Amino acid sequence: MVDEPRALDRAAIVNSLFEGIEREA
Repeated sequence: MVDEPRALDRAAIVNSLFEGIEREA
């Protein structure tokens, strides 16, 4: 695996966004 902090940060942000959507639904 390639170590890309930016990619990990994006994944974390997307994950948090999906969690927020699930809470609103």
